[in-house]
Amino acid sequence: KENPDVIIDLVDATNIERNLYLTTQLIETGVPVVIALNMADLLEKRNIKIDTKRLSMLLNCPIIETSALKQTGLDALVDEAVKVANKKEVEDLGIQVGDPICPLSEFRRMNNPKYLYGKAWDDRIAVAAIIETLDQLKGQAHPNVVYGAATVQEEVGLRGAKTVGQMVHPDVAIAIDVTMCYDLPTIQDGQAKLGTGVALSLYDHSVIAHSGLVKYMEKICKEENIPFTYDGLAAGGTDSGELHKVYDGVVNMTLSIPCRYFHSHSSIVHEDDLDATVKLLTSFIKKLTFADLEEIKKDKQ
Repeated sequence: KENPDVIIDLVDATNIERNLYLTTQLIETGVPVVIALNMADLLEKRNIKIDTKRLSMLLNCPIIETSALKQTGLDALVDEAVKVANKKEVEDLGIQVGDPICPLSEFRRMNNPKYLYGKAWDDRIAVAAIIETLDQLKGQAHPNVVYGAATVQEEVGLRGAKTVGQMVHPDVAIAIDVTMCYDLPTIQDGQAKLGTGVALSLYDHSVIAHSGLVKYMEKICKEENIPFTYDGLAAGGTDSGELHKVYDGVVNMTLSIPCRYFHSHSSIVHEDDLDATVKLLTSFIKKLTFADLEEIKKDKQ
C-alpha cells in the first residue's frame, strides 16, 4: 500500500543495532511505526535485557516483544498496530487531547409525556425555566429589574455565580438548580419527587436559605395553588453558595427541580415541576416590592 496507516517494523533483537538503521528511516517517512522486537527471548537466555521502555521513548514509537517461533506477543502487536492506526485517523480528523466531547442523547418525551428525557438537565432545565420566566414577563408591568444568568463552572467552584453576582450586585438572588429525586428504590428518604412541584431548598452544604425569603415563597405557592415541596442536602451545593456572600450579603435561596440521574446524559425531569418553577418565579417577580424586601429581611433580625 502506497500510503499505509501504520508500519509494523520487524526488528531482530539479536542484531538490534543493524536493524534500527532501517527503523529510523521508516520513522522519517512520517507514517506511524510499531516495532515488533522479535527473538527477545533468545537474549534473555544470554542474560541480556533490552530496555524497551527507554528505547520506545527515544524512538517515539511503541515496541512489542514477540517470538515468531513461540507465537507469543502477536496479539499484542496487532492490538497496538490498530491502536496506532486509529490514533492517526483521529489526529487527521483534527481531534486533540483536551477537546471537549459530549454524548449523543437526544431529547424526547417518554411514554408518560410529562416525563422529559435528555442529557445534562443539570442545569439546562434551569436555563429553560429562566427563559420561560422572562418570556412570561414580556409586556407585563412589575416593580423589579430582572437579570437572568446561565452561569458556568458551578461544579468546580461556583465561579460563574461569583462573577455574575459582582456584575449585577443584586438585592435578591434566586439560584435555580436540580435536586435529588427521592422516588427511586434505593433513595426514598426525601420529599422531592417527580411531579411534586418546585422544591424550596432550605439548606445544602454551601448555604442556608434566607428564612424570610422561604416564607415569602411559601405564601405565594399557597395563594396561587402552585405545587411545591421542600428540599435539603447534606452534601453538594448550588450557585447560592456564592450569591449570598456578594458584597455585604444578598437575600438568597435556591429553587430546585427534582431530577433523576443528573450528572449523566440520561436524566429525567417532570414537566409539571418545570411549570411550577416558572409560575413561582413569575409571580415572585411581579409581587416583590422594596417594602416586601424589608419585611423579608426582618425575619432574620
